[in-house]
Amino acid sequence: MRRTASLFLLALAACSGPRDTPLPKDLTTMETIRPAMEKLSQEDRELAMGYIFRHTVGSALGAAFGVKPEPIPDGMTLGKAIDEQRTLVDKNKAAEAAKKLEKEKAAAARKEAATQMAQVMTVRLAGIRLHKASYRDFDVENQILISIDLENRGSKPISGMKGTATFKDKFGDILSELPIKFEQEIPAGKTATLKLSKRFNQFDLEDRALASLDAATVDFSVAPEVILFGDGTKFEALKAK
Repeated sequence: MRRTASLFLLALAACSGPRDTPLPKDLTTMETIRPAMEKLSQEDRELAMGYIFRHTVGSALGAAFGVKPEPIPDGMTLGKAIDEQRTLVDKNKAAEAAKKLEKEKAAAARKEAATQMAQVMTVRLAGIRLHKASYRDFDVENQILISIDLENRGSKPISGMKGTATFKDKFGDILSELPIKFEQEIPAGKTATLKLSKRFNQFDLEDRALASLDAATVDFSVAPEVILFGDGTKFEALKAK
C-alpha cells in the first residue's frame, strides 16, 4: 500500500510543472516560487514578473492615489498569471498599433490638405517671439506672439479660413500645433497678416520650444479645415478616414 501511495505521489509530481505552482499573494513570500520561475522560458518569466509587479507594487501605488487595488486573487497559479499578462500585453500592443495608424492617417490628411490649400493660398510664418510681461504696460502674463502671412493666390476674394498651424524641428518632429482662425477678407492676389498670441508657460516643454523657434528656419505649415470665399463658396479639406 505504501509503495502504491509513493508511486502515486511521484506520478503526481511528474505531471505537475512550474506553471501549476500557486502564486503567493504577498510580495514578501515570492521567494518560495524561485525554483518554479527558473524552469520557465525567458518570455514566460518576464510575463510572470510583469503580472506580479502589477498586482503587488503597482497595485499598492495605485491605491495610494485613489485607484482601486487589484491584489493577486486566490487560486492564481504561475500559468494563469502568465496567460493573463500575455493577453494584457497583446491588447496594449494592438492599442498602440491602432493609435500609431490613426496618427499616420491624420498626418497624411494634413499633408493632403496643405497640398490642396497651396492652390488657393500660400502661408508663411512672418514672425515668432516671446513677449515678456511688463507691469508698466499692464501686462500680467508672458505671451508667445506669432505672425502669419496669408496670400490669396486664387481669382476670387477669401473671406475666412480655419485650420491648424504646425511647427516642426529639423528632424521633422512636431513641436507644437495651434488652431488658427482668420475672418477678414483677402482680395485676390493680396496678402493679409494673422496675429496670434499664446500664453507662455515656462514650465511647459512645448511652450519653451515654440518660443525659441526662428521664423526664418522653422519647418512651418498650415493644414486648413475650411476656406471661405467671397462669393459664398468654400473649400473643405478631406478628412482622415
